[in-house]
Amino acid sequence: MIQIKDFFSQENNISKVIFSLILLTAFTFIFGPSVRAQFARQDGPAGWGYGYGYGYGYGYGFDGGTLFGYKTDFTTSATDVYGYGYGYGFLTATDVFNATSNQYEVTPTTMADLVTAGVITPSGTDITNTTVVTFTQQVQITVSSGVTITIPANTTMTASSATTFAALAASNSVTTSDLPSSVTSVGAMSYGLPSFGLTLNQAVTISINVGTSYNSQTLTVYRKAPGGSWTSLTTCVISSGACQFTTTSLSDFAVTTAVTTTTTTGGGILSGGGGSTAPTVPSQVAKPAPVSVIAQLQEQLNALIAQLQILLAKAQALGISISSDAQKFLLPASSAFTKDLTIGSKGEDVKALQQFLNAKGFVVAATGAGSVGNETIFFGNLTKAALAKYQSVNNISPALGYFGPKTRAQVKKALGQ
Repeated sequence: MIQIKDFFSQENNISKVIFSLILLTAFTFIFGPSVRAQFARQDGPAGWGYGYGYGYGYGYGFDGGTLFGYKTDFTTSATDVYGYGYGYGFLTATDVFNATSNQYEVTPTTMADLVTAGVITPSGTDITNTTVVTFTQQVQITVSSGVTITIPANTTMTASSATTFAALAASNSVTTSDLPSSVTSVGAMSYGLPSFGLTLNQAVTISINVGTSYNSQTLTVYRKAPGGSWTSLTTCVISSGACQFTTTSLSDFAVTTAVTTTTTTGGGILSGGGGSTAPTVPSQVAKPAPVSVIAQLQEQLNALIAQLQILLAKAQALGISISSDAQKFLLPASSAFTKDLTIGSKGEDVKALQQFLNAKGFVVAATGAGSVGNETIFFGNLTKAALAKYQSVNNISPALGYFGPKTRAQVKKALGQ
């Protein structure tokens, strides 16, 4: 005991270091659970690292043993409140933070990354055994082309009993055969937990593509809770082929149209010299084309537009005047491509790339933003996926959706320059 006392009383660096480590360890075990620190990084390298983001913290450390990082810069907010700043946290290669819309954009297969990144936080320390989770940032999940769910920041999801929120899932594959016989589904999606109907503290926005043939029509949205039956939730007016609505309960959703019937009457039937009227025979009006048929028609339309673009390019080369309405279908000039493009890139060169991909049959989107004639200046997940398909078909390796020198050379070659 005297030797230990003498050791720490000595004026040497070794004793100071060891003593500091002992104090730090004791502080971590005693006060660790109360040190709040979580940070959702929005830029920087993939994996654990430093970058700009949004978070909360008294300082360095992790919150209750979770994987969330910590904020180190408090110039724009106090240490004990949420705010933007520089810090340390997790960011996967599949995480996409759109600074323009201030939201994370993910797919069903990458939603789990939001837990590691600290965007989805449980009440307590275990995501696999909790009744409540909170989305600290706005998140948009693209379930499939034209089907999205947008979850505002600070949204809490509550289950009726403790469960694993790691099982959160989204899909556009929904059984609708048990809908009321008076309606038929023209688009559907599900989001939530398989056996729990989740409730929310604020509304989320769901958008389901049903096709432009329903534009301006008012359709009815049905909801089905786990283990329950379909009930009418709300209505929506179709715009740009999409039904958009809000809800504070999660489960299965179906956009429906009414099944109507008509009656026809036959002519008089002569029988034994007397006349009688033919019975009224009900006949059912044909149901609207399912989404799969609409998708096939859209592909055929895209192919026709691609042929039109080729003809317009030839006409332009011959000096033939092209109307302003037709000019938006022209293929981009190869001079539009001068730099590398990737997720998050913005500009006219991105729009030109989308036009090229659509013209060559590697469709960025079937409808809406990114579709033929509706190309945008933003390089997102849909552009990346379409570019990766183009690279794979043209033997460009690696086919990862990055627009670099190899792909740029191939595109210029395809444009004849």
